[in-house]
Amino acid sequence: MFELETALSQAHDTSPDRDGIKFNMLRHLNTTSLSRLLFLFIIISTEQKYLSQWHKSIVNPILKPGKDSSNPLNYRPIALTSYLSESVPQRSVLSVTLFIVHLSQILHLLPLSVLGNLYIDDLQISCQGSNTNLIERQLQNEVNKLVAWCNNNGHTISPEKSRCVHFCRKRNLHLDPAIHIQNIAIPVVDDIWFLGVIFDHKFTFLPHILHFRKRCERSLNILKVLSKTSWGNDRTSLLPI
Repeated sequence: MFELETALSQAHDTSPDRDGIKFNMLRHLNTTSLSRLLFLFIIISTEQKYLSQWHKSIVNPILKPGKDSSNPLNYRPIALTSYLSESVPQRSVLSVTLFIVHLSQILHLLPLSVLGNLYIDDLQISCQGSNTNLIERQLQNEVNKLVAWCNNNGHTISPEKSRCVHFCRKRNLHLDPAIHIQNIAIPVVDDIWFLGVIFDHKFTFLPHILHFRKRCERSLNILKVLSKTSWGNDRTSLLPI
């Protein structure tokens, strides 16, 4: 019961499946109802038999911001499953945590000379120095190790979704590294989006500032239209907006 209540308290409401049940509804169940729900989950976990509708989900492809809509790789699939099925111990918020913990082991493969960051399934590794040939060899060796680890543990690193950035303010003096994933060259780009921040190859953060400014301008334009003096909303309506 403690594990079930903890999972429900830490879960965030998202779009529900066809059944319309949300975590917030489950949180308000009384003790008797929660006990019956837990008993159902114990039976399911023991016998490993799920309801037939729990094996299905509604998958919505969501286009990533600023990406080409004609390329299928630029869509992030969002699967809507039943909240009840996600509350079963093997398929719960706890299982997501276990997945992250398992995937975080990948960082232990990196030597001290190579830094790494992992957020959910977004992995970033980097190496710095004055000898680009040495950096290239180090990164390629570590990429090979990471690919081998993923192949042995049921994960996949996509070459098509991977990018390489050569951070250097004198790139004309240094050749860009050539890093491969399973014999597929990783494209070298001038900037990269990681955890909501655009990192450019010169570390000026100008592309990020311009992108942020554009987002602010869109919001400001909407506010200007809504607050038009001749026909706009009144102060009471504008303040919440």
